[in-house]
Amino acid sequence: MYVTEVLIRGFRSLKDVSVKFYPGINVLVGKNNAGKSNIIRALDLVLGEKWPPRYEAGEKDFYRASSNAEPVDRFLIAVCLEGQVNSQVIVNENAGAYIRLIQNPPSRHEFEEFLIVTREDNL
Repeated sequence: MYVTEVLIRGFRSLKDVSVKFYPGINVLVGKNNAGKSNIIRALDLVLGEKWPPRYEAGEKDFYRASSNAEPVDRFLIAVCLEGQVNSQVIVNENAGAYIRLIQNPPSRHEFEEFLIVTREDNL
């Protein structure tokens, strides 16, 4: 199984980003402060070793259009995976983290995992 695409909306410096991946080696290239590390962090949040994810989002995790702007209310990280699923998939709906197995996918994606985090006013 491999990542085919990641969609990130409202996470850190990433307003609305979609990155496609292909089988084999993929490389993220860009200028300093372009968001490469934020893409890797987003992938780690969704696919990392901890399940269910234990992540306390801070003020810096929510996208701001400028330093004076209010942060967005929520961010979305969606990861599309393709290939063989080697273990039983468990549908889990804990704390805004979801795993969904698509039996007859309308697109080429067989499996999608995503995380939605909502900002609370007391941050």
